[in-house]
Amino acid sequence: MGFISYLTIVFVVFVLILGIRNYQKVSKWMNYVLINIITSAIFIYIINLIVEGDILPINSVVLITSSVLGVPGLLGVVGIKFLII
Repeated sequence: MGFISYLTIVFVVFVLILGIRNYQKVSKWMNYVLINIITSAIFIYIINLIVEGDILPINSVVLITSSVLGVPGLLGVVGIKFLII
């Protein structure tokens, strides 16, 4: 397993511990994060449908970046992808 997998496991355990202690606050926060992640995945899928070929893979790094930073983050990831390739 890679570093991202371990980081994801630690994050999930941390969120579960917080969820047990403060259920109301964490459930609202988790709903907000899940809605952002789902919206980001849909936008990435639409971008991949519009442009020929797969520009962005739908993986955890791209989803987290675009869900936290929003549309500017998604455009930044696309720009970085074009600069590298």
